[in-house]
Parts: sequence; C-alpha cells; structure tokens
Amino acid sequence: MTLSPRERLLKAINHEEPDCVPIDMGGTDITTLMAGPYKRLCEYLGIDPEPIYLVDPYLQCVLIKDEVAKRMGCNINAQVIYFLPKSWYQGEAYDGTPVLLPDTFRPQTLPDGSRVILDSKGNVDLKMPQGGYWFDVPPPYPLQDVTTVSELDKFGDVIENFDRPSWGDLSWEELADHAKKLKDSEDKFLVGLFQGHIFQASQYLRGWEEFMLDLAMRPALAEALMDRLAEAHMRAFERYLSTVGPYLDLIEMADDLGTQEAPLMSPETYRKHIKPYHAKLYRFIKDRCDLPLFMHSDGSI
Repeated sequence: MTLSPRERLLKAINHEEPDCVPIDMGGTDITTLMAGPYKRLCEYLGIDPEPIYLVDPYLQCVLIKDEVAKRMGCNINAQVIYFLPKSWYQGEAYDGTPVLLPDTFRPQTLPDGSRVILDSKGNVDLKMPQGGYWFDVPPPYPLQDVTTVSELDKFGDVIENFDRPSWGDLSWEELADHAKKLKDSEDKFLVGLFQGHIFQASQYLRGWEEFMLDLAMRPALAEALMDRLAEAHMRAFERYLSTVGPYLDLIEMADDLGTQEAPLMSPETYRKHIKPYHAKLYRFIKDRCDLPLFMHSDGSI
C-alpha cells in the first residue's frame, strides 16, 4: 500500500516499517542548503529560484521550494517553522546571491571587508569575515568576565532571550497563525524549531575555551549557567506550546556536542555536568506534550 508523505514519515518516527525509506530535503533547518548552492541547484534543474528567503541569516540558509525538494527525490512533506520576521527586504547572501532578508537583519561592511550586525548599543553582535560563509559570535563574549555564580544574576535578560533571534520579530501568536495556515492548506508535517541550546549556549555566552575550562575547573559556575538556560527555555516553551504547539508534529532541539572526529568532552563529563540539564529541559517538554522530540547535534558524537 502506498502511503501519503505524512503517513510515511510518521511510520518511520514511530519505529514502524513504511512503504519506502523517507527522504527529506528542507524539512528541518539542518536538511536545507545555503543560498549559493541552492540557487545553482535551481538553475541546474531549470527551476526559477526566486524569491529566495534567507530564513536563517546566521548560517545563510534558505527556505527550499517544494518543487525543488520533489525533483531531488524527497518523498515526505515536512516543513520547518522558523522564527520568522514581520517583513523582508532585498539583499545579498554571503556570496552575492540575491535573497530576501529579515527586515531587522541589516549587516554593515567594515573597512576590512567583514560584515557585522550591531546590537542596540553599537557593539558587534555577529560577524562574518571577508570571504566567509556565515556569521559567528565574536569576542568579547557577554559573560566572559563572570567569576562567581551570583554574578550570573546580572545577565538575566541575555540568558532569557538566548535562541530567540532578534530578526525573528513575528510574535508567537503570529507564528502560530502562519503554522495553522500551512496545516489547513496542505498535508504538511510541521517541525517546530525551538532549539533550546544549553551547552552550546554556554560556549557562546562565556567563550568557547572559557566554558570548557569552567567544566574542568569551575563546574559549579558551569552548572549554574546551564541550569539558568534550561529554566529560561522551559519558561519559553510554555508559551511556545500554547501558541505554535497545536499545529506541530515534532519539536526540534539543538545542541552541538561534537567535533568532526569525536565529542567535545568525555562521556563522563557529559553525564556528570551537562546531561542533567538536557534531561531537565527535555523531560519538561515531554511531560507537557506527546510530540516526538528531535535533538540535533553537529559533530561525531
């Protein structure tokens, strides 16, 4: 019996045998493409790529058209629900590809050729070096000078808003309306990109090397930061679930734990210092909804 694209994916997720192996392209933020390769692929397939929505300006990734996914053999009908902007403007991706960018994401070019996003105080929030492919968080890091647990209280807003990108200024109620329209108009399997970084968020906030030193030399500080991040994500998820949640089929989390060759830490360090906060957040989510929970990690873990 031939299954519908949605039925095929649900069977695989539920550990049942579908009619064929589900193949995805663009159904999550990690099965998409960067702007340049996407445009060239469209041209090769004879498909008009316009308009190209740069839905992840941080990583310069796009929203893939259904026609492209089908031509590439995609046999499921999944779509990721990004944090979206209220409006778009015509701009360029890292390689000059014409794209539509979130209206509040407006890079400035510095004399050295790098492109930067400034925060409300004029500090560099994100930076792409000349010839780079994506934006990254440059030093100084927001919490790099913190030395005691009590000092973390000064950075409540920074911790509370992690993973809620400033360019995604569509309210969660408006995002829910967007998801509902997709659900009503098409047989879509909707993936809710909640993210919920804990380990990687701590690296961004403290600095990549500094947080690894925290785990080894200042575990109380590392654990206090991760606990605060977990609590912030839990508060955010309550509202996310009540607005966008009714239209979702799966919740996507993310926390990069690996290099190209191995985990960033020993299994013992992970189990002792990091896993308790993943468990706290994921259990909170699972206790409040029966949606599958998908955790993405870059690297070999």
